[in-house]
Amino acid sequence: MLNHEQTDRQIRGWVIAAAIAPLAHASGCGWFVTVLAVIGLFPLSMLWMNGWKNMGRVLSVVEFLWLIPVLAYLGKSCGAYWLAEHALAVPITILILSAVSVQVERGAKIGAVILCSMILLAVPILVSGVSEIQVQWLKPYAPTWSWELAAGLLIPGLSGLWNAEGKRNTGMAMAVAIIAVGTAVITQGVLSPRICSQESAPVYTLAQTLRLGGLSRFEPLVSVAVTFGFYATCSFLVCCAGTFGERFGLKRSTASITATLAAIVILLLRIPSNQIVLTMGCVIGWFLMPIIGLKKRSKNNEKSA
Repeated sequence: MLNHEQTDRQIRGWVIAAAIAPLAHASGCGWFVTVLAVIGLFPLSMLWMNGWKNMGRVLSVVEFLWLIPVLAYLGKSCGAYWLAEHALAVPITILILSAVSVQVERGAKIGAVILCSMILLAVPILVSGVSEIQVQWLKPYAPTWSWELAAGLLIPGLSGLWNAEGKRNTGMAMAVAIIAVGTAVITQGVLSPRICSQESAPVYTLAQTLRLGGLSRFEPLVSVAVTFGFYATCSFLVCCAGTFGERFGLKRSTASITATLAAIVILLLRIPSNQIVLTMGCVIGWFLMPIIGLKKRSKNNEKSA
């Protein structure tokens, strides 16, 4: 458990940064689907986050193994913001750099800096996007789904691995929810529902359409900001893998490197992703599993009483 207040604030910043890139990538789902996902997944995942501290070896192994394909396919999502010849090199580099940040304190410091950088990069995009929203395009449309939406909303709950007991981090939760819905509103309102449902990287397409005074060509800003975000996401999940690895006997560094190498192998093999499988994995692994930890803690409290 990390008690230092400064580190705790840095972890909150790291978590917000880790959630931004998957949520931005999934903004094509539309604001209505995003609101339903926020209501259905987010509050309970934050409520149950203390359950992560009470998972045994078996569940820790399961969580560790699940993080491997998640890291791989998040890296694949990041590759969509770069030219085809860099679509593998960029995510592999991100994963390797993430393995270096195996200490929670180090990762939190880097993540907090990344959040500040992402905010600075996003300001012109947000200002331009809000000014170009077409109200008629904000009507709910036939739902589309991206597994990254579930991942982005459930990742913050994993901070319960290091969170102070009983602390809910309401401010962090509200920030992530606002980012999810706000990004979806801007993307849908500027691009139109038809384009949102067709694009694999709608935020990148959004950047191609925006203008702010004499400024245009926001694509490089989006590519850099999203890449920073995916690095924060991957470094956060690699640290989670290290923590789970410690629980079943591996050293933190060994577990982190193992998860990273396995994710790179999946990327190199170009194994296709499946939206349903990845979504169900996120829901089971990061939404339902903490309940088992909470029940275990409750039984331990009863025995000690």
